[in-house]
Amino acid sequence: MKLSDNTKEILKNFSEINPNLKITPGKEIKTISTMKNILATAGVEEEFPQDIAIYDLSEFLGMLSLFNKPTFTFDEKFMTINEEGTSTKSRYYFADESILTTPQKDVKMPATEVEFTLTQTDLTNIKKAASMLQLPDIAVKSVGNDIMMLAIDKKNDTSSKHKLKVGTTDKKFEFHFKTEHFKMLPGDYTVMISSKLISNFRHKNKTLQYWIALENTSKYEG
Repeated sequence: MKLSDNTKEILKNFSEINPNLKITPGKEIKTISTMKNILATAGVEEEFPQDIAIYDLSEFLGMLSLFNKPTFTFDEKFMTINEEGTSTKSRYYFADESILTTPQKDVKMPATEVEFTLTQTDLTNIKKAASMLQLPDIAVKSVGNDIMMLAIDKKNDTSSKHKLKVGTTDKKFEFHFKTEHFKMLPGDYTVMISSKLISNFRHKNKTLQYWIALENTSKYEG
């Protein structure tokens, strides 16, 4: 088996959510953060033949970087990574699944009150602003009939702010996220937010989704 560049990109992204990863047989990869406030799923082109338990995904990806064209064969307790056309190889042993933090069930998304498109440009812009200004929170807020996304410090009214318009609405709300939870890959997303304090970010060009918990300071008036 080989891994596509797209799958490697997804694995790298998932390593930022949780260093643990359990891949189950099939063509979907899932991960969940240690605090269980971010769940991500991605469809991939490869079909994995068995359970693969990885304790340190960044370490595993580092091992892959030693190969130009890696191919994979699987045994019960380990995988062998071969350099295509050569005798170069590495053996990677699977972790004990009981010590991993892995998704136990899918999210059943409740009814959503707010929906908009978040473009790659706007996603990059808000994350960059939050990083540059060291703002720990991102808000999605109604301002009149506009849906605004803001990088803020919700505990400090006099801190710097950055905002941009992402849609329109006839409702009143202010939803809060932790900036550190915005770990999505670049791209355009359909965003759906529920007053039950859960959101869904669905990538428009990939079979990639993130479910991100909202902070309990969020408010929805309808």
